[in-house]
Amino acid sequence: MDPLEPLRRVARDVTDPQLVARAIETLMWLAIIALAAWVALRISHALLRHTTAWRAAEPAGRITPIIEGLLRYAIIFTALILMLDAVHVNVTPVLASATVLGLTLGFGAQYLIRDLLAGVFLIAEGTIQAGDV
Repeated sequence: MDPLEPLRRVARDVTDPQLVARAIETLMWLAIIALAAWVALRISHALLRHTTAWRAAEPAGRITPIIEGLLRYAIIFTALILMLDAVHVNVTPVLASATVLGLTLGFGAQYLIRDLLAGVFLIAEGTIQAGDV
């Protein structure tokens, strides 16, 4: 066997027009998904800042970072799932694992989440102010 045969096969595969076309198409999809995620992040940031600018500064100023963080993570997670799908990775196990993890954390931390949401609503409604203790 020729010791250079593996290199010749790689060179043959790299110069295959169909393989090159598929690789370019995949790279284009990855770029489009990344660009769409970046635009979504910018738009969500601008909308949150714009909608909270006309409200009373204090309650909105404390809740906006929480909402913005949740949106950021949701957009990034969605973009990563779409990118994995673009490179033909089966995303069903990833989504199933994320669902199980979310349910587990939700049941495990349900009192913490309940108290967090109650605090967010108290701040948003202006029911309590800083120093009311």
